[in-house]
Amino acid sequence: MTIISSTFMILSRSFVGIAVTMIFSALSYNLASGTREALAYDSLKDAGIEDEYQKFASNDLMIYQIFSSTGTLLIGVALMLGYKKANLVDIILAIICVGIAGTFFEIKTNLNQKKSVIGRFKEVAVESTRFIKNNRKARFIIFFNALTGAISILILFFLQAKLPEFGLPKIWLGPALFIMGLGAALGAKVIQYFSKLRYMIIGSVSIMGVLLAFASIFTGNVWLIIIGGFIGAFFDNFLEVRTDVLLNDMVPSDQRTTLMSINSFTFSVIMIVLSPIFGWIFSAI
Repeated sequence: MTIISSTFMILSRSFVGIAVTMIFSALSYNLASGTREALAYDSLKDAGIEDEYQKFASNDLMIYQIFSSTGTLLIGVALMLGYKKANLVDIILAIICVGIAGTFFEIKTNLNQKKSVIGRFKEVAVESTRFIKNNRKARFIIFFNALTGAISILILFFLQAKLPEFGLPKIWLGPALFIMGLGAALGAKVIQYFSKLRYMIIGSVSIMGVLLAFASIFTGNVWLIIIGGFIGAFFDNFLEVRTDVLLNDMVPSDQRTTLMSINSFTFSVIMIVLSPIFGWIFSAI
């Protein structure tokens, strides 16, 4: 999907074409979401070391955030290359990733014994729906984590446009976003040292940290906003890793990928609802 998206982006000549391209881009993220976590958890479980998952999830997200944040420092390079060459680089990297993904293998479950793809899909859909319907705790965790994450992400999205308006020189926008991204990496790493702390405590502290980031925007002070963004990103991933671990412990292997993807789906729905609200708030500041 990444290869298709980047190819269409190179060929697109209109807003409609770019909008269609974004559909494939979104699919690339959503198809990976849930699959990656489930594959990792089941692989560790198959090896009898599923207790190591929190450490793995923490390091995995930390590494992702560091490289993602480093990418913000390369904005100038992307602009220098132009969108065609930049997307061509994306295609090359995606091809390499396809090659790496081809070396993975699925953990065998009862679901693998069903040869019909339609049969597998139907069983996963039915059982996942039943699990979510009957598990109130899982519903709450998924919604709470998605809401907290959506608020944090929207703050960082809109700050890309607002920080220069608050007086930050444009040349420093990349480093500012990098600093806030490091907060996310640090949050993902630190959570592994709080494995004994109850989820409700972690959740309460995290939502307060994200709300503090939101409140910092109204100060109009660039440095306080950057610090607030750092804190918000820290607690977003602080909660994200713990939620990932908790949900994986709760769900059966046959439904793990789908149920973890429901977490991502819920996040997307909340983002759709909150985006215009945050747009109105930030336009009024």
